[in-house]
Amino acid sequence: MPNRSERLQKILDDLPERPTLGQLSDTVASALALEPPPGDPDAINSAAQECQQWAADVDDAGMQLKQQATAHIPTVWVSTAARNASALISLAATSAGDAHDALSQGATALRALADTLHTAQGNYRNGIATLQSIQQWLASLTHVPVDVSGALAEGRTEVADTLSRGLIAAAKQAEDAGQRAARTLRDQMGKAGAGQLSSSRMDPADRLVLTSPGADGTAALLPPYQAAAANDRLQGRGPHPLSASDSADFVSWVGGISDPVETALLYKGLAAGASLDDLRRMDDEYHRMKASYDWSGKPVALDKLAPLTGYDPASTSYGLGSWFAYDPRDDAATTVMLAWNEADPVHGIGNQHPDTVPYDPIQADINWIHEKYGDGPLTDQQLTNALNGQLGGNYQNLAVSSSTTLQDQLPGVTRALDSGRVVSVTAGSPTDQHHLLIIGHDGPNLKVFDPNAPTHERVYWVSSEDFTSGNVQGAPVTSIRVPHG
Repeated sequence: MPNRSERLQKILDDLPERPTLGQLSDTVASALALEPPPGDPDAINSAAQECQQWAADVDDAGMQLKQQATAHIPTVWVSTAARNASALISLAATSAGDAHDALSQGATALRALADTLHTAQGNYRNGIATLQSIQQWLASLTHVPVDVSGALAEGRTEVADTLSRGLIAAAKQAEDAGQRAARTLRDQMGKAGAGQLSSSRMDPADRLVLTSPGADGTAALLPPYQAAAANDRLQGRGPHPLSASDSADFVSWVGGISDPVETALLYKGLAAGASLDDLRRMDDEYHRMKASYDWSGKPVALDKLAPLTGYDPASTSYGLGSWFAYDPRDDAATTVMLAWNEADPVHGIGNQHPDTVPYDPIQADINWIHEKYGDGPLTDQQLTNALNGQLGGNYQNLAVSSSTTLQDQLPGVTRALDSGRVVSVTAGSPTDQHHLLIIGHDGPNLKVFDPNAPTHERVYWVSSEDFTSGNVQGAPVTSIRVPHG
């Protein structure tokens, strides 16, 4: 998905050298339609102040070394440039000195991001104001009964200059600042915050791979809500707290693992509520997969383990089960199955090597979901019950109507996606329903996973305009299920 500066550059590149009045007006309108660089500099500054305070608190308290991993500190984690850089996660510290230095550097990076973002947004607003003035001037030329080609040539020069020096430069400034802040925080947290989420034997380039998004925009291996849930269990909180001895055993165990994919799976399983025995069984299955002919001891490819965030368009399978042309009655249950296996690798990997063959774990899960939540095509309420039963999150079903619009739901959708959860959507007609999962977003644009599309078309992007108008790939949206917890 092109970022904001790239989309603006495309608008400029498409502007003819000698535009007509209509072409120049369309160029200005297209640039004005793009939203300014997102982010709240004041909120980022507040996060920087909190980060600096944590540094002082850690320094004053004389934080223990990495082995005493029962003491956790909150730290700030920044995603890619297009998102608000203030999400909070908890990581274990290595030493008081390293933690203090890393938090101080993190605070400095956030302050620099806030300052640059404030400047970039101001410059962008100035460019927008110039384009709005040009737009009004172009409108006044509509009924001028003389040749306006000379005026249009001057107008093109001003539009091109405003785009290149104003909007594109400001957007690029904001994007670069966000990327610098993300790199700095990843580096600093890799030094001081990686205690439980990486190993000292791990290559530095792999540190914090669990909670950092990929360079290509792919999601983090460990979503924020799962990082928080795992951390709660380690600290003896939540509905399934670990005992102090189990927490120490887990920390010691993960501390000796250098494979980031394996580490991510263990934390995801911990977040899903698995016992240490269940985690060990899952880990055994993972090692069996690594030892197979396909992998020869290397980390298993993510598309074999994470059917949504690790999706590979070239893949024709998930785990050891192939994608089949499911009965349409299985459509809703398929989305639950995929999201369930994504969130709970203890189940997802644990059923990949059954004792009896032939066996299709994917279809077995779908059949089980039907047995528990409803035979035949799942109704909206049955689908909601299945999501809550297998994923948690307090999903609520909303029928799309004139009183419940998708525009109203968009903020809740993006909040859920930022936390790492998925959103369920039903589109089509009452007699021909199709079920989808929204698995990510880039600003207002939504990333959709269609489990029953052709292999190379399962993931695609939908603009916020299409989504809020109720149109997903040409099909009208009839209901949506958004998590609220």
